[in-house]
Amino acid sequence: MAGCDLAQALAALGGELASRNSMTFGLALEGKPRPLPPSLQHEICRTACEVLRNAFGHPCARQIEVEIRYDARQLRLRFRDDGEGTAPNNLEGDGYRELRDISEHAKRIGARLDIWSAVESGTEVELAVPARIAYATSHRYNRHRHAGELNVRLEERANERTRIARDLHDTLLQNFHGLMIHFQAAYNLFPERPSEGMKTAERYRPCRDGDHGMQGHHTGVAFAQRRDQ
Repeated sequence: MAGCDLAQALAALGGELASRNSMTFGLALEGKPRPLPPSLQHEICRTACEVLRNAFGHPCARQIEVEIRYDARQLRLRFRDDGEGTAPNNLEGDGYRELRDISEHAKRIGARLDIWSAVESGTEVELAVPARIAYATSHRYNRHRHAGELNVRLEERANERTRIARDLHDTLLQNFHGLMIHFQAAYNLFPERPSEGMKTAERYRPCRDGDHGMQGHHTGVAFAQRRDQ
């Protein structure tokens, strides 16, 4: 798809998919087309074609419309279908996973993908690229793209660290609750069976000097063992 003309590429693909699926397809071009950095043009063509293929797969869709608009603020592409649509809160479901994946790719090239849908009202997808990126020189765009890719990687790393911290917190909290239950059981035994209560409490004391008092049942105890070494 190197050197692709955006309108021509979408018109060709839309016409082919419409003929294959017995659907209708229309494309409108607004504004005077402006040259794009070659690498960005390739990525926009690729992303737009993926969105268009996705639109032809929407349930009960019979008509697909695409609008390409060049204006002073941004390059904007809109894709509309007359399918059955879905409730807005369902856009996070599995049926729209492909569009969410496309959205992540759009971020990497400095674009934004927005999705709207409603029951029996079809779906609309907008791909927008700010003018400072869309109409930039190749050198400026490549510089921006590298910075954008770095930001995405940093965001992914931060999200992964947040997930690990949340999982660790949940694990430690679960272990703490388990210890509290066992110590409460020991406490309840002391009034009538103190020796048995003492044994129960001793069984769950923190591990020291290689003593596996808790038999490795709890992560918190393993942590205490490492701390004492």
